[in-house]
Amino acid sequence: MFEAQVYKNRRLALATAMRKRGIREGVVLLHGNFRSPRTYQDNCYPFRQDSSWLYFIGLDQPGMAATIDVESGGTLLYGGEPTLSDLIWTGPQPKLREYADSAGIEGIGTYAALPDRLAGLRHQSLEVFTLPPYQAAVGNALSHLLKNPRGTGTYRRGGGTQADQGRPGSCCP
Repeated sequence: MFEAQVYKNRRLALATAMRKRGIREGVVLLHGNFRSPRTYQDNCYPFRQDSSWLYFIGLDQPGMAATIDVESGGTLLYGGEPTLSDLIWTGPQPKLREYADSAGIEGIGTYAALPDRLAGLRHQSLEVFTLPPYQAAVGNALSHLLKNPRGTGTYRRGGGTQADQGRPGSCCP
């Protein structure tokens, strides 16, 4: 992982580039990958984080999401705190605030609070921009978070608005 300022500068550059393209408000929702189970939930393939997530956030941890405010460039990290089970099986783990600090992220929230945050944005008529998911579990999560059966937000190409042509995931998270 690089220094926190590197990721912060990348996120600010993304927000600036969106404003230059005429997108003045809204949020970019980035979602990290989940662990992919092989034969049952606790028997997973080796974890590989989403490349866009690694570029903008830098955290190689599963099951996290982040929002980047287009207007200010401010970022919030959403995830869970280590549980007693995590402590027993993996030993002490960093808290969400420590992960956020290591990536230069200003605020944190629980993953459970993310649907309400996104609903509040929709209530304010603000757009949520996402990348098309390629991991089925992320597609399912985005579908739930965005209340969209396709599991994607809006993306813009060449200055015009298009709905994503992605397809919903078919695998259990």
